[in-house]
Order: sequence, then C-alpha cells, then structure tokens
Amino acid sequence: MLTVDSLIKDILANPDAAAIIDEYLPGTSTNPKIKFVNSFPLKKFASFPQVGLDADKLAEIDEKLKALG
Repeated sequence: MLTVDSLIKDILANPDAAAIIDEYLPGTSTNPKIKFVNSFPLKKFASFPQVGLDADKLAEIDEKLKALG
C-alpha cells in the first residue's frame, strides 16, 4: 500500500498514484529533476518549503494513496 511514507520513485511508478501527486503538484511526475529526490519518502519531500504542501494537503494525498489499495 502506498502512503506519504512511500518513496517518491515507488509512488510515481504507479500511474494512479502519480496522477494524485500531479493533482497537488502539477508536472511532478514528468519533471526530470524529480530523480534527485526519488529516494525520499513523500513526507520528507513535502517538508521542504519550496514544495508548497501543507499538512492538510499531505493528509489528503495520504488518504487518496491509501485508497488505491
């Protein structure tokens, strides 16, 4: 099951999960620079201020990822 504790590379490897990330962070799944943080859990990536994800949005993403099964 994918969660915000999953690695970015694992999330983006799932097309449905990648679509969720792109919903909140448009273009993330196709951004070539994402490879530099592929080994980070999404929660750690979201902690960087420039990412622009607050705790509420991160919780929404977590719920949607978990719902994928």
